[in-house]
Amino acid sequence: MAHKILTVDDSRTIRMIVKNAFKPYECELFEAENGRDGLALTAQVKPDLIILDITMPVMTGIEMLGKLMQDNELKATKVIMLTAESGRDNVMNIVKMGVKDYIVKPFKGEQLIDRVKLILKDLKERIDLASGQIEGESGEVFTVAGDIVIFSLPAKITGNKA
Repeated sequence: MAHKILTVDDSRTIRMIVKNAFKPYECELFEAENGRDGLALTAQVKPDLIILDITMPVMTGIEMLGKLMQDNELKATKVIMLTAESGRDNVMNIVKMGVKDYIVKPFKGEQLIDRVKLILKDLKERIDLASGQIEGESGEVFTVAGDIVIFSLPAKITGNKA
């Protein structure tokens, strides 16, 4: 089953970076250019993940996130915030609101995919398979111990898996 991913950003360039990052993977991508349209689209398509900018016209990402968290049907939706502001207070505020992660702009598509793999486990597995990821002896590349994500290298690397 393809994941539904919604990117909400007033920058066409950012939406294109997100779209290109997910192009090789089995995902349905949706776009909105402000929080109001993003909220409406969220209610309509019920995405698995929202990649949400903070600073936008009409309705900011913070306002949209607040409305998401008030909606019993939508509040479980996973959100990664995009921000040009990396100040500790801003980051703490968005984390307290319930986001799963945040990315500071500018960013690269690979960075986004790495973050998404930590949030959507079955998408991580498809991404690893699509990119020829080599697994460790236990079969897991990423494991979680409490709040720590552990990346395990295999004991022997012989080349890409076919």
